[in-house]
Amino acid sequence: MTTPEQRQRAVGRRFLSQLQTEVEGWQERGLLTPEQGQAILAQYVVISPVYTRLIVVLATLGALLVGLGVILFMASNWEGIPGIGKLALLLLALVTAYALGYWLKYRREMPRVGGPVIFLGALLFGAAIFLVGQQYHMRVDDPNLLTWWFLGALPLAYLTRSRAILVLSILAALGMIGYRANQWLNWANGTDAEPLAFFSLYLTLGVTLYSLAALHERRAALRVYAQPLFLFALLVGLGAMYLLSFKFWFERPQFTGPGSPGGTDVPSAFLLRFHISAAVAAGLGMAALLLRLRQERTPSTLPYDQLALFLLIGVAYYAVYLPVGGVALNTIAANLLFAGVILGLIFLGYIRSNELFVNLGLAFAGLDIVTRYVDFGWDLLPRSLFFIAGGLVLLGAGFALERFRRRLLGRMRAVEVQDEQEG
Repeated sequence: MTTPEQRQRAVGRRFLSQLQTEVEGWQERGLLTPEQGQAILAQYVVISPVYTRLIVVLATLGALLVGLGVILFMASNWEGIPGIGKLALLLLALVTAYALGYWLKYRREMPRVGGPVIFLGALLFGAAIFLVGQQYHMRVDDPNLLTWWFLGALPLAYLTRSRAILVLSILAALGMIGYRANQWLNWANGTDAEPLAFFSLYLTLGVTLYSLAALHERRAALRVYAQPLFLFALLVGLGAMYLLSFKFWFERPQFTGPGSPGGTDVPSAFLLRFHISAAVAAGLGMAALLLRLRQERTPSTLPYDQLALFLLIGVAYYAVYLPVGGVALNTIAANLLFAGVILGLIFLGYIRSNELFVNLGLAFAGLDIVTRYVDFGWDLLPRSLFFIAGGLVLLGAGFALERFRRRLLGRMRAVEVQDEQEG
């Protein structure tokens, strides 16, 4: 449901700048007097983005603090509350949060306050799952608890158009998969399983989230969810590639795939789930690729990223199944691939005017520079010279990256203004 306030805000952001240009043109042609032009522009009020964000931040922080307080109160008094009382308290907290959030968001037309209150309800739902699970002697790290939280929060995110609840559900899903992977790899039993397989699984999850974001971006009703999906896709995917770039993973004695003479330490239970994850990533990637190819193909809409995703799925398979060629070759290849993906992300962000891509690409570029400096400089330089040189390198790199980021974002905004004027 979209409130009149939400519709007015959307018109103000997208339309007011071009309307002002049109009004000035009408005045030059004598169609409007300056007074009439000012009267037209006065009909539109744009709330400052800083002000609206401040409201959302304060309300969300308030919801988090209230949720934390309720959770701590219940946890500290859990043993002293009778069984029926525990259930009544949990239901009362959930119903109160959801009802108050619904009233504020849809009845009082205060979405920036009502949304965080509904988010509070999603937090309390997760807390209720863990507290009830504790009552039935379930382990705190039981992935089933996170699974139920994810399944309960995800539909609510789409029903209420809440990006905060979507982020919460994504975090629950990623945590659940991490705990599951721990079981599939038998790490809890002390088995020396292949860490490359774990990172490769999360690389396929990053590909899956990116394709989901691309599909959401193509639908007007779902576009609001694209940005958080892109954010998690890049954090998960680039984070997995960053971890895969370290040399010591390739130095481990069990670095052999199922098809190689040495066999593998990766259990079959994990391999089955890895195949499923890779198949889902490939299917969603193909759907996003076909959807983009159906639209107008310009340099900014060509599916460079979707094609690159299939390469990353192949990299994940290589790390799990066919890691051959020696430590040095695989380390160099992993670092070159990571650097290539970062540069591609920055280029993609520039041609599509996506600040998130540019900022995350530069952030991971800086992280990679620092990491490689520590890798190569720690053993080669005296400690004092290492820190002095490192400080100078970081200051220089920070200055260069910030200057490059400002120029890049400035060019992006200039292109956007020119496109609006020509349109």
